[in-house]
Amino acid sequence: MKYLTRLSIMAVLIAVLAVGPALTVFAQDDGVFCDGLSEADCQILKDSAAAMENIQSFNLSAWSMNLNLEAGEESMLLEGSGSAVMLLPPGLVAMISDLPPVANMADLGPVLSLLGRLDATFIERLLKEMVMQLTIDKLVIDSPDESMALGMDLLIKDSVLYLGSSAPNGAEAWFGQSLEMTAGDLDELNQTLDDLQLELEEGEIAGLMSQLGEMTGPFEELTALMNQYVVLTREADQSLHGQDMIVFSTEFDLHGFLNAPELPALIVEMVSSEALEGLDLEDLEDLNETQAEFLLMTLNLLLKDSTFRMEQWIGADDLYTHKAAGEMRMQIDLALLGDEAEVEEVLLDASFAVELADINAVTPDAVTPPVEYFDMDSSGDFLAGDPSLIIDALAVGVPVTGEFDDSTDQHIYSLDLTAGDTIEVLIETDGYPYVSLYGPDGFLVEEYDAYFDEPLAYTAREGGMYLVVVDGYWDMEYELTVNMAQ
Repeated sequence: MKYLTRLSIMAVLIAVLAVGPALTVFAQDDGVFCDGLSEADCQILKDSAAAMENIQSFNLSAWSMNLNLEAGEESMLLEGSGSAVMLLPPGLVAMISDLPPVANMADLGPVLSLLGRLDATFIERLLKEMVMQLTIDKLVIDSPDESMALGMDLLIKDSVLYLGSSAPNGAEAWFGQSLEMTAGDLDELNQTLDDLQLELEEGEIAGLMSQLGEMTGPFEELTALMNQYVVLTREADQSLHGQDMIVFSTEFDLHGFLNAPELPALIVEMVSSEALEGLDLEDLEDLNETQAEFLLMTLNLLLKDSTFRMEQWIGADDLYTHKAAGEMRMQIDLALLGDEAEVEEVLLDASFAVELADINAVTPDAVTPPVEYFDMDSSGDFLAGDPSLIIDALAVGVPVTGEFDDSTDQHIYSLDLTAGDTIEVLIETDGYPYVSLYGPDGFLVEEYDAYFDEPLAYTAREGGMYLVVVDGYWDMEYELTVNMAQ
């Protein structure tokens, strides 16, 4: 078991360190990683990096993300897609562009410099100037503890935050809240900024970053070693948004990195550093190079498949990055560990893609706030979700059965009613679920607790699709019936 613990800690360390090359370009002294490229192609990357520092507005015409994690019979899925519009406040852009560069991973200089220039009045002005809209066409979360599917809009304009959402029955609603701050709010914010700066300068975070600074040397050595297993390639040109695109790909060879002769010594140096004092690394504190080499070899054997790849599409005319996409895949065969392994295989698949258009050409008119909206406090009474969440359609007098496992869960049923219908919702169970009824507009109209309350009775004020929701918090079975009241 001690061996498996060491192996697990090592795997986490390597996985964290391996994500970087798949999603970003390693920085060197000149700020851009160019190994393997021609001088002309390297200059394109440098010019693009410089151009991207001056972005003030853009239209994120499409974004998507996907994460799938499987461990034995359990799995977790996260999927999302949508679009966005962003106009950064000019004052914020100017402030960020004037910050000092980051010297190393423990350098708090840029953060302290930013905090030294911020105050509540400046933040209040930024909120007035900010214009943003994030559209989530669909967000799906499916895990052993939670399942969710919804779409929504988040919008900020003229110091008002808006939230647009839809219900499983198709109803839509907007909610809003002013971001204007009172004198008391401004004083509280100023105090918070002062406290944060003091914590970063003299508190625990300052001590932690100082301790982390001792890792700078080994970390830079590790980064340099990882760069040896990064392959940067210019691919065939493409076309996007009516412009020729220069495409670069970045790939990371994890297998090769794990076999690097220099890696065991670096791992030992890092885990034995004083900067890690206080962490529970008892199983690694006596690790030597021979043991590290053997553990890395074992990890390489367990790693059946791995992919770390990113693409960057640069406009040939404006040198902006108009598209970025990445994928990461790790398939780990734990069956080789025999009885010490709780599952035989772990699979991680992740990807993302973003497309940028209208860079520095977006105006505030691109974002239109809703004319009518509810107060944000009432959003809790609105049932947000996708139609796919509806388990079944209820028919009057026809019972349906359901079952909850030992985690919090929610079952949603649709029910068509005519204005004036009076119904009674009955639920038979050994447990104590909550039953809620939502109207055709998606808002809560009635609810009851099966432990304390009488069965739910309701007279429909309007016709349409209602939603009956059963919430459970432990193992139980139930039978749900809707009857017309006599």
